[in-house]
Amino acid sequence: MAGESLTLIAVGDVRVNRAEPESAFAGTADLIRQADIAFCNMEAPYASQGAMGTAPHGAGPHDPANLAAFSYAGFHVVSLANNHAMDWGGDALMEARDRVLEMGIQPVGAGGDGPEARKPGIVERNGTKVAFLAYNCVGPPGTEVQEDRPGCAAVRIITSYHPCDYQPGTPPEILTFARPEDLKAMVEDIRQAKSVADVVVATFHWGLHNVRALLAAYQHEVGEAAIDAGADLVLGHHPHILKGIEVYKGKVIVHSL
Repeated sequence: MAGESLTLIAVGDVRVNRAEPESAFAGTADLIRQADIAFCNMEAPYASQGAMGTAPHGAGPHDPANLAAFSYAGFHVVSLANNHAMDWGGDALMEARDRVLEMGIQPVGAGGDGPEARKPGIVERNGTKVAFLAYNCVGPPGTEVQEDRPGCAAVRIITSYHPCDYQPGTPPEILTFARPEDLKAMVEDIRQAKSVADVVVATFHWGLHNVRALLAAYQHEVGEAAIDAGADLVLGHHPHILKGIEVYKGKVIVHSL
C-alpha cells in the first residue's frame, strides 16, 4: 500500500425519505465525517420521474431532496447495486446516479451498460488509491444491467433444495452458488481494479435479510473468490442486521453491516 494510513467508515443500507433529510444522521454525522473515506449502500432511487420497474414491492422513487442527507453525513462512495435500484425503472436509476455524481459522490455498481456498471469508483487519499466495486446478489430478476438497458452489476445466485433425510417432509439442505459466468466476470473486474489501485474494496448486496446469524453458502464462495482475485476487503449489506465477520487469508469479509 502506498502513502500514509487512512480510515474507512462503512455502513449498510441507507434509505432516507423525510421532510428534513439531514435529521437521519443527526446522531452519526460527526463520526462518519471523521473518515478519510465513507461508504454506504443507497437503498432506493432518488429521482423526479420513472415508471414501475422490475420490483413489485418498490415504493417508487424518493424525492431527490433527500440526497442532502448523504452529503450532510459525509459519504464519498455509494453502492447502487441492490434489490431496490430498479424499483422505478432504468430512467430513475440513471437519474439518481447522475445526481449523486453531481454532488461529488462516487456511485458504483450500476450504469447504463455493463462497462459503466462494472467500472470501479476510485478515491485517492493520503497517497493511496482505493477502488470500490459493487454487486447485487439478491435480484429480483431483471435488475441486472444489460447491453441495451440500465441496471446493476450482478452476481446472480442459483438455489437448489436437496433432500438430506429419507423421511418424507423433513427440511431439505439448501444449496446456493454463484452463476459461473457472473463469478468469472467479477473476478476479472477485481483483477483489473487491483492493477490501477492500491486497495480494492468489493461490496455485495447479499444474504438472508432479517434472519439472525445465518449465512447463505454462496456468501463464502463469492466473498472468498473476491479476495482470491485481489480484493483487500469485502463489505456485505442487505440483511438489515449485523452478522458475522469472516477472516479469510488474513483479510476481512464483513457479511452484514
